[in-house]
Amino acid sequence: MLVTDSVVAQGTDESQKLLSLIANHTKHHGCMAILMGFFASTIDPVTLDTIFRDYFDLRWKPVADTEIHKARLVASDQSLLRTSSLVPRMLANAAWSRGVLSSQAVYVRPVGNMAAYPTYAQVGLCKLSYIGDTGFIQGLARLILSMCRLDRPEDNLREPRHFQPL
Repeated sequence: MLVTDSVVAQGTDESQKLLSLIANHTKHHGCMAILMGFFASTIDPVTLDTIFRDYFDLRWKPVADTEIHKARLVASDQSLLRTSSLVPRMLANAAWSRGVLSSQAVYVRPVGNMAAYPTYAQVGLCKLSYIGDTGFIQGLARLILSMCRLDRPEDNLREPRHFQPL
């Protein structure tokens, strides 16, 4: 389930019901939920903190301002995220999160306190991911496909491609 804007965080009865349904489906029915797209740039950090804590039982703390940082891949295949098709380093214009366990971080920035982007965690029966992208990053499509387990072996960036001569 891709949640691409912050309509679920508007504070209305309808939006709270929708957010509860998303959390329930993720926790109890094995539905992968990815908060992405315009979501990061249209939600305030306090509301996002509440969503992480109250709906998904996560201790992620959104950083109040978005910053461009160099980021390096730290996720491993043990995190149930296939990393072979992800770029090892990138320049990310993102809404970063703190309080993220190392096993829940995909990329981290090397300055200051550890901050992660995106985050990816087991929540009940499935996973929740927060892609706090506020600019179009290199490899975003690969990241989403990997999170949804839709990446293909031929997308592997780490092994050299072997070409057959004509």
